[in-house]
Amino acid sequence: MLKFEIFLKYRFSIIWAIIILILSGLSGDTVNKISFINIPHFDKIVHAGIYFILCSIIIYESGFFKSKYSFSTLFTILLISISYGILMEIMQEYVFIKRSNDLFDIIANSTGAVFSIFAFVIYKKKIDVRK
Repeated sequence: MLKFEIFLKYRFSIIWAIIILILSGLSGDTVNKISFINIPHFDKIVHAGIYFILCSIIIYESGFFKSKYSFSTLFTILLISISYGILMEIMQEYVFIKRSNDLFDIIANSTGAVFSIFAFVIYKKKIDVRK
């Protein structure tokens, strides 16, 4: 029952991680067809945004908005998000067809997760000051 409770608690994080897995597994040909915006390095913005959302969902589902948070737990959430981004890049190199890994994608993924942590800390401090 404990595993099911964990799944329920983190269901949106898990769903978002599955969406990331699916998007990461799309073939290079499919990704190129989807690219309709011609902004240089736009994919890096997308990477950062996707991992900002992942980290934010994990923070939310961890209950930090309702209680005090510890930096060690936030650091763990950050490590989980960054590790998942690295895992996706490794899978793009060795598992997915017509995909390759990119160090700059890892940096963008990590940047999105870090920004999520910073945004949460700033937001939480503003809320706590109002109380």
